[in-house]
Amino acid sequence: MVIRADEVFLHCDEDMSTFAVAVEIDAMCKDTLFLDTDNAMEDSTNEDSTNEHAVEAAHDRQHLLRWMFAQSTAIELQRQPLSSGLVTLRMACVRKMQQILHFSQMNGETVVHEATVIQAIMLLDWVIEHEFVVFMEMKPEVLSGVCMILSVDNATAAEMDALFRLVAFTSYISESDTSLENIVRKVNTMEAKVVERYTKLVFTDFIKQYFAHDECTMQRLVHFFYRFTTQDCDTWLLNIYKSFVEISLKESTDMLIHVEIIDDYLIICV
Repeated sequence: MVIRADEVFLHCDEDMSTFAVAVEIDAMCKDTLFLDTDNAMEDSTNEDSTNEHAVEAAHDRQHLLRWMFAQSTAIELQRQPLSSGLVTLRMACVRKMQQILHFSQMNGETVVHEATVIQAIMLLDWVIEHEFVVFMEMKPEVLSGVCMILSVDNATAAEMDALFRLVAFTSYISESDTSLENIVRKVNTMEAKVVERYTKLVFTDFIKQYFAHDECTMQRLVHFFYRFTTQDCDTWLLNIYKSFVEISLKESTDMLIHVEIIDDYLIICV
């Protein structure tokens, strides 16, 4: 079969536009392919970065929890049961802390809250264990106020001045200069001991590891632990970290977070 040259050129002329469109589409497909590949690589990079941050956060959390568990266990093993008289004296201090919280709220002040009382009770227990003479000699009204003042975080000068005056009033039924100076002196003396020797465990540091995104749950956990520490005399002997775990599992409803808490607990404690 012989194909003439004019037939070839005629055929090419007729299909040239189709051929050009096909070439253009093919080029577009290749560009899209490279674009999709770039996007996939970018998505993969972002995913890897997110995974790295998640792993890093989990590592930091477990590092903190291991430290908290070690401190809590050391405290639990060192402490001995208190006599009934000492338990009564300890609870008298706790009741005074609650009174300071109540008066502060009545005055519309927010520098003292339930978490402050929790931390003040932990500091009080340290005083009982390591500064027993101070615990026995200082009036419960004064000691509880000193512990409250030293447990406040992120307060302005005006807020601290108001708290000092409130503690002076609850301690001496007076806001006189003499009463205020006595409180300032005792706070400074105790603060020197605390800074040098006290290892502070913070309840909210634990719950923030799991519930920082859920303010309502955090408030509920703080309130539950506040009630627990102010009503139960046995908190003196408890392992604080294990108590954190127990309360979080009981008072939260997020099952996925429950799994995280239990996984961390098993890794750290078992």
